[in-house]
Amino acid sequence: SNFWAIDFRNSASQMLGMLGTTGILGVAAMLGLRFGLGTISVKSISAHNKFDERQAVKIGLFSSWFVLAIGKFLYPSVLSVEFMFWNLMAILMVIILNKK
Repeated sequence: SNFWAIDFRNSASQMLGMLGTTGILGVAAMLGLRFGLGTISVKSISAHNKFDERQAVKIGLFSSWFVLAIGKFLYPSVLSVEFMFWNLMAILMVIILNKK
């Protein structure tokens, strides 16, 4: 039957794979991390009235990270995408939390 052709190891997206492996609490923690960084980033970007090179870097990093975060809901993730997601998240947090 068609049941034996189903591959249970690969899900349609990374979030559905996380739901099966880490459970609801794991997915809730990941969504909280993403929504938390998103709100902090949007507040930091919208807080400044002048547009300078620091603001342009924040917008560029946030938009790159946001596209990867949305892509994780739609597509399965590979190691290079995972590396870029977490790397952009770390760089974005350093730039936002730096008060210079």
